[in-house]
Amino acid sequence: MGNTSLCFWSIERLKRQLIGQEISVVQEFIYLLLVLLIQFVNGMLLAPDPTDTLSDVFFRWFSIGGTFIGTVFAFLRNGGPKGREFQKRFFALYWILTIRFLLIGFFPIVLWAYGSVAINLTDEVSRWSETILFASLQLVFYWRLSFHIASVACSEEHAQV
Repeated sequence: MGNTSLCFWSIERLKRQLIGQEISVVQEFIYLLLVLLIQFVNGMLLAPDPTDTLSDVFFRWFSIGGTFIGTVFAFLRNGGPKGREFQKRFFALYWILTIRFLLIGFFPIVLWAYGSVAINLTDEVSRWSETILFASLQLVFYWRLSFHIASVACSEEHAQV
């Protein structure tokens, strides 16, 4: 069945594997399934609710638009139509960055929650600050994803010269 060992934290190891074309079809498929699982859970968390406020609706649409625009940006950073192996790079790097963001992003989220309670924010202000925090994390996520995809694409180009 081939190599099925996945990277969970070491982005440099994964980038070396991508540059050396050491990612098997099975690994690529598993990364795809993991990203689909992440998107499913995210979709469940963002499901419409009758009590949604304007900030909830804004966040839902920002998340959808940000995912679309972030993915297009990553595609362009991979070389656009002339790039190679975008999906393999995208899904594998997306997985590792998600793990990192869940662990590293936990601290700012806890600080935000504590701060909201400590300064007794109104519900609407609290929701808008939550929206801004998560939208910012999404922007940084796709910026880093695009950076790593471009790094792999550039390294691969230099290796072929």
